[in-house]
Amino acid sequence: MPQEKGAPVLRTKKSTDDLQKIHAINEEFRERDLKASAKKTGRKYVNLKQMPLNQDALALMSWDEVKAMNMVPFDLVGKHLSVAALDLDSLAVQQKIEMLERKGYEIESFVCSPEGIQFMEHYYEQLQRPEERKTRTTVDESSSTLKKDIFSDEEKKEFEHGTGPSMINTMNLAAVSFRATDVHFQPEEKEVVMRMRRDGELYEVLRLLPLQYQLLSGEIKRASKLKINLASTPQDGNYQFTANDRQINVRVSTLPSRYGESIVLRILDAKVAMVELEQLGFSDEVKVIVQKTLNAGKGLMLVVGPTGSGKTSTLYSCLNRLNTKEIKIMTLEDPIEYELKNVIQSQISEDQGYGFSSGLRAILRQDPDTIMIGEIRDREVAEIALQASLTGHLVLSTFHATDAIAAIPRLLNMGVKDYILSSGLSLIVAQRLARRICENCKVQEQGGTFVGKGCEQCANTGFLGRIAIGEALILSEAVQKLILAGANTNDLRSQAEKDGFVSMKNDAQKKVREGKISTEEMRKVLGE
Repeated sequence: MPQEKGAPVLRTKKSTDDLQKIHAINEEFRERDLKASAKKTGRKYVNLKQMPLNQDALALMSWDEVKAMNMVPFDLVGKHLSVAALDLDSLAVQQKIEMLERKGYEIESFVCSPEGIQFMEHYYEQLQRPEERKTRTTVDESSSTLKKDIFSDEEKKEFEHGTGPSMINTMNLAAVSFRATDVHFQPEEKEVVMRMRRDGELYEVLRLLPLQYQLLSGEIKRASKLKINLASTPQDGNYQFTANDRQINVRVSTLPSRYGESIVLRILDAKVAMVELEQLGFSDEVKVIVQKTLNAGKGLMLVVGPTGSGKTSTLYSCLNRLNTKEIKIMTLEDPIEYELKNVIQSQISEDQGYGFSSGLRAILRQDPDTIMIGEIRDREVAEIALQASLTGHLVLSTFHATDAIAAIPRLLNMGVKDYILSSGLSLIVAQRLARRICENCKVQEQGGTFVGKGCEQCANTGFLGRIAIGEALILSEAVQKLILAGANTNDLRSQAEKDGFVSMKNDAQKKVREGKISTEEMRKVLGE
């Protein structure tokens, strides 16, 4: 039945979605035409919807000025200012550019679309409400286990009144000072919680209002070359900063969540992470076994444990021990976390078809002496690594397993052939990380147990740094025969103990007796 003239048009969700898709396609064509037109006239073109935006650049003009001139400053690096306009030849735009140049800015001009200019309104609305930034930026004492403010009163003012760059700088330096490995931003309904991970534990350090977080997160995304205006899909990036005369690398991950973007920063401080093998805290027995394997210069050494147990740090320590001009070391990593001098490091890119298996095959054609594989994830990589160890290479890698004994049936269940495993695998090190009792405030309680009472050095947490709890399983001839015979885990463990195997449990108990870790920490790390 034909619809009466003047009757309201009923739109279904599908028809609305279709209209939005058509609008997006039309806009894409307009942007493409504008780009081609700009190229013909020798102009530079920018799609503002796809560019990282800098709040300090936006602040150089009000929204009223932007609307009147159809011009917007969108990026600022030092004194290099990028501006975009619909008509770069208009008198108003030329006068504004001359005024900015008189203020010392070096101007780079771009042509943009009307949609790009209109897109800026949302960001100007947030930028030009400074009164909403005045809020408490303090630790929530009711939920935090941290008894010390990480930020001084002066530093907190940066989050209330500072610019994006000053906020990120304050946060970066505080994270390094606190010895944080990660910074987490968790949006809630009315606030955003900033937490820092130190020695494996998360501590709440600040609560920010959404507008404060908008400015800080925007600067984080700008620094890591992410799209500041894209919050509906995950993004990954990185940036660097300098602290105490050394460069710190930061990996950035964003994720859409109910109340806004969740952002996590991984602080990669080589001075903290790159330590000597002796400083990791392994027992003398484990250190001797590891050193013997490294000296042999061949075989496969696996470091196993759950995520966050320090496996990669152990591999880096081993590589540092091996790193001499006489040895060629190559790595396959996903991603590369720390730069190693004199080592050829290669980063996996699954999206480009460059995985661990193809990368390992390529590395073997490069005549290496030692190979480090970030992680063994499947049978193919495991068997290539084992074959490499059988042809005279020393191969180091990580693997997910609960302990050293459990790694063997896991590899077999993955499909690795028993005869290759028994002959190519030399050593399995399993480890966990436990918080070390702070030596500065350590006291002995009744019953002989040790605890840290809390002091300025440990930020009143009672712990300072972490120590490895470990076990090392040598693939002795007897263990190899059991693997070929299809022995179960109990038989493997029994034989290992006959060979002198010391479990993580025994290692942890010894560290409790020595006052290095607390009983509670041992139970937390290893379970009851």
